[in-house]
Amino acid sequence: MSYVRSLVVASILAAVAWFIYPEVNNKVDLQLVLAAAVFVSVIVGSMLSGKTASRSKKSGATSSDLKTLFVGNLAFKARRDELSTLFSEYGQVNSVRIMTDRETRRPRGFGFIEMNANDAKAAIKALDGYEFMGRELKVNEANERKAD
Repeated sequence: MSYVRSLVVASILAAVAWFIYPEVNNKVDLQLVLAAAVFVSVIVGSMLSGKTASRSKKSGATSSDLKTLFVGNLAFKARRDELSTLFSEYGQVNSVRIMTDRETRRPRGFGFIEMNANDAKAAIKALDGYEFMGRELKVNEANERKAD
């Protein structure tokens, strides 16, 4: 969210507050409401834009350069940091998700790794069939999620 958009939102919030609460009709109170609205919208706007900026800086790649890998036959005791370490030998790992059961919160034995497309190909080639924590991993490119 840009700062201009934040200021527009803040101005609208201040105007709405001014009309809803007639007791803030004097000039000092309206300026305080406007200042508070600007402050809140700028903070929220910078937090939202900071999340997206930090994610793209962290990965160093655009979303079109990233591939999601399916990793099956995972040991139930496997952890995100261990998978990240294993896959980072073949390139930069953007994210690791180990899927869990909604009710029991126990691991389901598979997960997803997001990494650069070229690095993903190397990881698939090297790690498909690799023994990890006593189990032979199944690694391939993830399919798109089907719409419900």
